[in-house]
Amino acid sequence: SVPQVTAVAKQHLGLSVAELEALLEDDRHEVRLLALKVMALQCAAARTSPERRRELLDLYLRRTDRVNNWDLVDLSAPDVLGRAVLAGSLTRPACCILCVTITMVYSDFNS
Repeated sequence: SVPQVTAVAKQHLGLSVAELEALLEDDRHEVRLLALKVMALQCAAARTSPERRRELLDLYLRRTDRVNNWDLVDLSAPDVLGRAVLAGSLTRPACCILCVTITMVYSDFNS
């Protein structure tokens, strides 16, 4: 369940980008959910450095192919993408393009 994944994610906020990417590679939905929840929590945390937020944003943008279900998007996009838009790290048009891309990937996945 999402509350269980969130509890585990809070215990693993120190995962490296390489570790998060390995979790995103997993075929199991819950494992990808865990990676994205860690990323969202880190992006939302005031203590997270701008550099770390950028690393997480870059990972998210590079691996949108693994964000292939609406619950994964709903869980992660507000904190990873939304906060990047608000901080000026990602433009609104780029974010819109990304949302369309995710929609296309999701549609292909469910075909």
